[in-house]
Amino acid sequence: MGLTAKRWARRAGVVAALGALAVLLSACSDFSLRNAVPPDAASVQGQASRNIYDIVFVIGAAVFFLVEGLILFAVVHYRRRAGDDELPPQIHGNNRLEIIWTAIPIAIVLALFVLSWQTLNTVDARTPTPPVRIGVVAYQWQWEFVYAPEGVAWQDCGAPVNKGKCVTVFGTLPAGGDRSNWTPPTMHVPVNETVELQLHSTDVIHSFYVPAFLFQRDITPRKDQVIQFTADRIGIYRGQCTQFCGLYHQFMEFQVQVESKVDYVAWLQQELTPPPAPSAAPSPSGPAGSPAASSAP
Repeated sequence: MGLTAKRWARRAGVVAALGALAVLLSACSDFSLRNAVPPDAASVQGQASRNIYDIVFVIGAAVFFLVEGLILFAVVHYRRRAGDDELPPQIHGNNRLEIIWTAIPIAIVLALFVLSWQTLNTVDARTPTPPVRIGVVAYQWQWEFVYAPEGVAWQDCGAPVNKGKCVTVFGTLPAGGDRSNWTPPTMHVPVNETVELQLHSTDVIHSFYVPAFLFQRDITPRKDQVIQFTADRIGIYRGQCTQFCGLYHQFMEFQVQVESKVDYVAWLQQELTPPPAPSAAPSPSGPAGSPAASSAP
């Protein structure tokens, strides 16, 4: 291949690389670094997961820049020059280097194993006496949250003997699929209190996922499971089902409202208080003793 042909091949390669870069940038025009990392954790368990993510990210970034830096250094420093036909110094059989680049990955993997084990124990830790227990029922295509008092299982809240003791939040599908005036069902929990969720599915596999909690758990029919979390930031956080569960899967959204203990107790008491009975309609002739009722011809 002549010099001119090589030059044109090089230019064609540059043009192709610039074109690929332009396509990549146009496809990622809505990309932001904020969307590339997990959200700020709003729970104790989520913060443990976020901590190990940050550690792995830092280690991965350090390895990437180290390797890429060494590659670029080798390419630039040892590039072939005109009249230079000798090979650069070859390193082969250097026991010290081989021990170093073998020991470092082993140490990193062992450290990540220990950190992952500790994080898993934190996320899956359970207390035998959580102050708040909520039954979470997933079904096609909504959620139901059942608050049962101490000594009553959420499955028994429908029994006549437990009438007025439980609070149940039912989710409803948006009419006609219009979300403009629709509010997904809201789970209320107190801040800095351990909350136990007893997950149950009535039909297919669903998935309980709150991005701000950095936690997801599948809900399998006939295989109930229990999780616990402690929300440590007041706010309203979006949740959703992440398992495709049928035609209206996109409507399986919910909210978790983390509030102070006082506000949580007030909400629970308000939901337990039955609405007042409607008052009797007044007589057309007016109340007793009024002129309309006592006057006679």
